[in-house]
Amino acid sequence: MGMEQIFKVRGAGERGFCARTRGHAILTEADAWDEIRRSVLEAAVLHFEESPEHPRLVQLHYVKAKDGGWLGWGPMHHWTDSKIRIHAFYCMLGISLLQYLHRESRKVWPGLSMEQFLEELRQIQQFVLLYPPLGGNGPNRVATVLSKQTLAQQALAESLALNSSVVPNVGTTELSL
Repeated sequence: MGMEQIFKVRGAGERGFCARTRGHAILTEADAWDEIRRSVLEAAVLHFEESPEHPRLVQLHYVKAKDGGWLGWGPMHHWTDSKIRIHAFYCMLGISLLQYLHRESRKVWPGLSMEQFLEELRQIQQFVLLYPPLGGNGPNRVATVLSKQTLAQQALAESLALNSSVVPNVGTTELSL
C-alpha cells in the first residue's frame, strides 16, 4: 500500500470519456465525468483487490489532444532513414498548407476550428453525370454538378478559389472505359 495510480482521461467523441493507466491493464469508459470517476475507482479497486500494491491515491488527469485528429503521420510504409525523412517532410508540408488554408478561411468565417473547417470542406463535392448520347450515336453527354453548399461552404469555396477547380461543362466528352 502507498503507491499512487494515475489515469489519463481523454474525450472519446460521442462515447464520452476513456481512461487508462500505465503499468497495469486497466481501461474504462463512461458517458459523463462523474461516471468516469466512479468507473475508474471501481476498476482500480477490482484490479488491486487481492494485491498488496493497492494504491492509496487514484488521480485522474484530463488530456485534450491539441487540434484533434486531423494530424496524421500514418500509414508510413518506409524503412530507410531517407524515406522516413521525406515522409516527414511531406507530412509537415501538408500540415503547413492546411494551417495556411485554415488561417485564410478564418478571414471570411471567423471562429471556425480546424475540425469544423475540414468538415465543411469534406461536404463540398463535385459530381460528373454521364448521359447517353442524343439519338443513340456519338459520345456521351457530360454534366458537372456541385453539391448544395451552406453559407459557410460558399464563403470558404470563394475565399480559397475552389470554384476555379471545377471542371467546366464543355460540350460532349468521349468516355473510354
